[in-house]
Amino acid sequence: MKKLLFFVFAVVSSQLWALNAPNPTKPSTGISNAYTRQQFYWELVADAGSYELQVDTTKAFNSPLLVERTFSSNSQQYVYHFHYNTHYYWRMRSVSKTDTDVKSDWCSIREFTTLSQVDLVTPNQPDGARYYYPSQTFKWKNSYGSTRYVIEIDTVPTFDSQANYRTTYSSYASNTTEQLTKEIGNLYLNCTCYWRVKAYNNSDSSAWSEVYQFPTIARIQGTSPKDLDNAKTSLTFYWEYKAGLNKVIIELDTTNRFNSPAKRTVQSSGSSQDYCYTTISELYFGKDYYWRIKGYHSKDTTDWSNVLHFKTYNHCNLSSPADSATGLYTQVSLYYSFVSDISKYQVQLDTTPQFNSSQLQTRMSSAGSSDYAYEIFSELLFGQDFYWRVRRCHSKDTSNWSQTRLFTTAKACPLTQSPTDSATEVSTSPYLYFNTAKGISYYQQQIDTTPLFNSPVMENKIEKCSYESDYNYSSFHDLYFGTTYYRRTRRCHSKDTSDWSVTRCFTTITRGAYSTSYSIAKGTTGQSVTPKLYYAYRSYIDSVEIQIDTTLNFDSPLFESIRVKEASSQTYAYEVPKRTLLYGTTYYWRIRDIHSKDISDWTVPRYFTTTYQLSQPTLCEPANQTVVNNGEVVYFVWNTCEDATQYVYQLSDDGQFNTYLHQETLTDTTTQLVPPENSILYWRIQAINDKGRSPWSDVRGVNTTTPQPTQLNVNVNENENQARKIMENGHLYIIVDDKRYDATGLLAIKKQKQ
Repeated sequence: MKKLLFFVFAVVSSQLWALNAPNPTKPSTGISNAYTRQQFYWELVADAGSYELQVDTTKAFNSPLLVERTFSSNSQQYVYHFHYNTHYYWRMRSVSKTDTDVKSDWCSIREFTTLSQVDLVTPNQPDGARYYYPSQTFKWKNSYGSTRYVIEIDTVPTFDSQANYRTTYSSYASNTTEQLTKEIGNLYLNCTCYWRVKAYNNSDSSAWSEVYQFPTIARIQGTSPKDLDNAKTSLTFYWEYKAGLNKVIIELDTTNRFNSPAKRTVQSSGSSQDYCYTTISELYFGKDYYWRIKGYHSKDTTDWSNVLHFKTYNHCNLSSPADSATGLYTQVSLYYSFVSDISKYQVQLDTTPQFNSSQLQTRMSSAGSSDYAYEIFSELLFGQDFYWRVRRCHSKDTSNWSQTRLFTTAKACPLTQSPTDSATEVSTSPYLYFNTAKGISYYQQQIDTTPLFNSPVMENKIEKCSYESDYNYSSFHDLYFGTTYYRRTRRCHSKDTSDWSVTRCFTTITRGAYSTSYSIAKGTTGQSVTPKLYYAYRSYIDSVEIQIDTTLNFDSPLFESIRVKEASSQTYAYEVPKRTLLYGTTYYWRIRDIHSKDISDWTVPRYFTTTYQLSQPTLCEPANQTVVNNGEVVYFVWNTCEDATQYVYQLSDDGQFNTYLHQETLTDTTTQLVPPENSILYWRIQAINDKGRSPWSDVRGVNTTTPQPTQLNVNVNENENQARKIMENGHLYIIVDDKRYDATGLLAIKKQKQ
């Protein structure tokens, strides 16, 4: 009874605590081409602490290849190094996490088959439509779980020639890597290459992959120079880039058979994506060249490329001066075309086109850049034809001469600068400018008052100057005023002297000058009695003389002469009379310049009137336009002016007083006269004292009635031979019978007031 109860308890307990078997999910059952490294997935089981996995090539799981693994409680696990092209069975069971003796049943058996070989990707061109470089990237699909690959390349599909090449590629790529690559160079050229791959892991190796094939290139091709005329003698040769051909051989010759003594063979390692060129220098001038190229690496060499052709130039082009240029300096820069491959140029200059005279100059010139492709020749003869030519040189050859050009140097010195020809009002200490030129040591300039340059006053100047500007000058001092001078210039250097320039003339200033900015204008009124007399500033004048007077002849007792040194500043070129001028008085003034050798003419006098101090007189009687009878005495009366000591009385037949018939100075404020018959007279008064004058009074007129012949007319007409005219104090008088008459016929005596 007890044994029965224990059996029942054990059965019930076993059923209550039995574990479920895990449910595998990957790899899917029945898959083929599986990787030799697999990751096993399953669903977790409650109360399971670990899981047991069995993988074998038999369903009984009892072969020598049995793989057994125990995993902790996770849902996936890797297993490595399965054999290639092998069918595997696998199963799993759960193990209790509380009692490891308690295990579930095995799950249903699953199965998979591993891949047999690697799948290739590229290169593959069995039809030969495309040709491949001798350095290629080989690609195949990743065989996850393989740790290395053997790549085999040969020129025969049986992989048993002497060209057979094997290399190993180690890999631990993940299952996410789709392709593996291997760069392999030095492939044989101009042939078909065959390749295959075998995979390995720690347990097994796969079968060889399918065989892929591709053709390799037969040659590389040059690209430049090609069909080029006038090529340089130092050229850069370019060719196509072919990966794996990092070295090339270039053959260059003057025949397309490449068998002449001029043949050159050049090896270059410059062959990369950005560097498929090399430079060959010092080629012969004016030669047809042929060139070809082939590439090579350590195992093979391409065929020769197609032959390319070019021709080198054979002369040098001239730049400047232009052919037949004239008027050139005696220092000349001869420019010619610069080419970067030539650093030496031979330049010849001569006075004959045969380049065989004693004047021949030959120079070897070094040109470092396009800015310096020239040669300078100095101290050439004046007015001479020169011929020049250039050729290029290097250590192995010399080009033909360029064309010959001609230029002519200037015969004389041009005068295009100031003063211009026939210029007037030139300073008596002028700067005489002349045109400068390169290569001239000094200039000779002559000046004279005759065009023959043979007078005693001829001056000769030698000027040394560098060519830093287009012109220079000689300064001459203290030339005569108002004199015409002639000038000429010529150029000189140590080997020759030019002809004289054309002769120019100029005339110096004749007279002094007023200041244009400040001088008192002609006819100005109301001027100060201490005026500033401005004159033109002229730095070349030693002194200035100013004269001022109340008469145009500058001979009155009020005459004043001022002699001053030339002003040191353009701003303050003026003088003030030493004596205070009279008020209300017209003054004349003039200027002349003076230096050590001559004195200028006077300026045309200017005049001005000083301001008035006395008040204007007022006329009292007779009234304006008064009519009187013939023979009637007329009394002229005006008011007394304060501070006046005298009065000037004027009588005229012109209301504007452009001329006057009579003038008289009086101390009284009245005078009288008997006007001529049939006349109209005008009169006015001016007050004066020792300081000056007043303005003139208003003008009034007096008319007489019945005209009758005057005694003067009778005497003058009837006794013409007895009449004579005299001038006294600026007035005209007529003397008849020892009596003095003024121009109106009035007796020139003062009438007493009755």
